[in-house]
Amino acid sequence: RFGVDVRSNFFDMTLDPGPASLQLPGVQNSVSYGCMPYNGPAELPGWLLKPPEAPRICVTLGSSRRAVMGREGFIVPEILSGLADLDAEIVVAVKSEDRELITNPPANVRIAEWLPLSLVLPTCSAILHQAGGGTTLTSTYCGVPQVLVPQMLDERFTAECVASSGAAVILDPTQAKDFAEFGDTAARTLRGLLADSKANQAARGLQKELESQPTPAEIVPKLENLLA
Repeated sequence: RFGVDVRSNFFDMTLDPGPASLQLPGVQNSVSYGCMPYNGPAELPGWLLKPPEAPRICVTLGSSRRAVMGREGFIVPEILSGLADLDAEIVVAVKSEDRELITNPPANVRIAEWLPLSLVLPTCSAILHQAGGGTTLTSTYCGVPQVLVPQMLDERFTAECVASSGAAVILDPTQAKDFAEFGDTAARTLRGLLADSKANQAARGLQKELESQPTPAEIVPKLENLLA
């Protein structure tokens, strides 16, 4: 209605940092490259220098969930209650403002404030997260099987893409009668994922795809050509 001629090749170039097998078909002028996670500078905690004594699982719902959805969107405490009996080390990555909402965490839980996922995920056997773009790509880059808990529209789309590869399982909190039931479901799902060799293979397959794609530095000439 503003007089713009909408066309399929409207953009000169689309950069896609995801695995080629998960990219949308039919996107014209699309250039693939492998993402390289960067979470900013951080101090590596000493416990990450030692191999975990049990399977390590990362739990995070991102840094903006509470701001967007309010307290009811931050269901980490309920998830942790369900994971209390899981034979695993649970590392919860949260921002400082959300730490106050996690009271009396189970004995198998380690809470890390503002811990870059690119540091902890190489030591993890699985991750449970909200299916945000950055968290999903970082998990894929590290070859980690994923349990996805999408609650917003873009997260649902991302979750379905990754789940289609076999490297992830989707959980819907709205299908549980309460958060306690959902926590139990999350625990069962993670147990199954840890024992699922096919999920591991699928996650490693996506990781290899990213490794085979051009690096960000290698696509710079294509961007320079746009200005020629």
